[in-house]
Amino acid sequence: MARAQESGDARMLARLWLNSGAALIELGKLNQAEEALAQALKLAREQGVYEVSAMALTNLGDIAIAHASYERAVARYEESNQIFEKIGNVLGLAINLLYQGYVLYLTKSYVVARAKILEALQVLKKLGDRAYLVECLDGLTLLEIQQSSFERAAILSGAAAALHTALGTAIAPAMRKEYPRALSALKAQMGAADFEEAWEKGSVMNLEEAMGLVVGNEKGVMSYNPSD
Repeated sequence: MARAQESGDARMLARLWLNSGAALIELGKLNQAEEALAQALKLAREQGVYEVSAMALTNLGDIAIAHASYERAVARYEESNQIFEKIGNVLGLAINLLYQGYVLYLTKSYVVARAKILEALQVLKKLGDRAYLVECLDGLTLLEIQQSSFERAAILSGAAAALHTALGTAIAPAMRKEYPRALSALKAQMGAADFEEAWEKGSVMNLEEAMGLVVGNEKGVMSYNPSD
């Protein structure tokens, strides 16, 4: 970052602030992350670096979720969507759909949340983005719990956990408080033995099988092969 500052390369500096902000979110240092992302957004807007602007807004939306500032999160995602649409960034739009689904789940709009996450899943499936597909599974696990589909939720959570491990990914930072809380409640509801049995069933599933748990034979979904 020092080299970019010395060279006066504002576009590079905007990307470095963005990367720094994202890394700080992963570390749970949300206040510092917000400051870094604000710097990234300011520079990106000044320099017309649209992708960085949109990504910074998405990350700021994630921080807003973590702070339970849901209206602010929605506003960030909507502004980010406008930019992603302008530059034709389909992946960015799909990620925002997923995170808007998280906001809807947290505000108890479960039917719309499921629709958003399934829409994101369909796009991500076409793009072949496994990491975000697994994040979709995380969100759908929570929704299965809300529908009292307890065994399915436990199986799905086991699948998602195993897939996260295989990919070297983790639950989205915005959901790291809610997800363990929901799984703890699920385990208490089912009983430890039944929960662990269902979890183990899920842990040996591949991505296609896990998606099939929640989308069934919906057109196009089962044609996806995660080994392609």
